[in-house]
Amino acid sequence: MSGIARVTIEFIPLDNILIPQLTSKVSKTLLLRLLKNARRIIRLVSINEPYKPLALSMIYHKGRYLYGTKKSNRVIYLKKGNRYSFDVTFLSSELIKEMIKVIIKEMPETVQPLYDGKVLIHGISVEYKDFDKISINFENSFKMEFLTPTQFAVKHVSSITRFRLFPIPTLIYLSLVRCWNKYAPKHLSFNEEKLVGRVAVSVFEADWGNLKPVTIIHNKKTVIRGVTGWCIYQIYDEDVQKASQKLLAYAEYVGVGKSRTLGLGRVKITIP
Repeated sequence: MSGIARVTIEFIPLDNILIPQLTSKVSKTLLLRLLKNARRIIRLVSINEPYKPLALSMIYHKGRYLYGTKKSNRVIYLKKGNRYSFDVTFLSSELIKEMIKVIIKEMPETVQPLYDGKVLIHGISVEYKDFDKISINFENSFKMEFLTPTQFAVKHVSSITRFRLFPIPTLIYLSLVRCWNKYAPKHLSFNEEKLVGRVAVSVFEADWGNLKPVTIIHNKKTVIRGVTGWCIYQIYDEDVQKASQKLLAYAEYVGVGKSRTLGLGRVKITIP
């Protein structure tokens, strides 16, 4: 088994429940309760390392991710009786096997406590895809929609990590190829330096819209800054275009940029 698995969990609140602006905290809380017997997965959800072997989404409702911003100071409630979902993508075969064992063979309790209320786990589905089957067909341009705030970590000369918000092609491809190479079979890996170097001179922004920085409150001391909107990119290199067929399809499962276990960097790829 060499592939990725996306688990989608649908739930229905049995009460009106006030939740944090960063709704991936809700996803994490429910995931840890559902996988309480999967110790390795629980440990990996909390460790601090780049390109973790799983990506966790924010809560979404009717196809839209829910989150609040510092500017709007929005209060978010899960409304009693509505259907909500979140998903988690597992990138290593060991985790996939452990997840299947826990979810399929040891189905969790259908009612789970959540903050000051309870939710009914309405359904759990699993989608598996081999690495060699991950692909999207397009010619020389694509549109990337940034559905949740997206940021890119860049090491400063002083070794301090800084964050860039504008989704320039090299940062997008660098985050994708590093995550891909960490988990894909060796024969499917990319030469990072060569590919990103070619991206720098052959992939250009052709158009963009609604690109704006947003700030989410993480906790009392920390805020998260990211960008949402969309951008169209044009590719002028056949090898980069070929690699993009895999990497961009992968992006729809794992996201781009930093903090993918917080639900940041979720994207949708379409052909303009």
